[in-house]
Amino acid sequence: MGLDRTLSILLVEDDDGIRTIASLLLETEGHRVHVASSGEEASEWLKQNHPDLLFTDINMPGGMKGTELVRIARLANPGLRVLLTSGEAFPDPSWLASGGHYLNKPYDRRALLAAIEATATPAAA
Repeated sequence: MGLDRTLSILLVEDDDGIRTIASLLLETEGHRVHVASSGEEASEWLKQNHPDLLFTDINMPGGMKGTELVRIARLANPGLRVLLTSGEAFPDPSWLASGGHYLNKPYDRRALLAAIEATATPAAA
């Protein structure tokens, strides 16, 4: 297991502890990680930047949810790879049916890295 390339990852997570740990795990693997604590913050960053992968929590307090952030992000970058995460039941089975990627919380290092690799690797034709 392990990607043979470095990814630029936008990590969007409202929980400070989870955000810090996930960021450190991904950086330890050599990825460039930008963190945001809300969908709004991430949306602003995406106006000037184009990551390889968006890793976002679905349910964040306040305004924008992760699914809305994905919609906005893909308007500017239709091929953007996306990994959704949540500690609650996944609300949209059609996401998985369409080939979308999802990581249930809580997750460990192995699960996170496997999910990032699966999300970043194009499906075989």
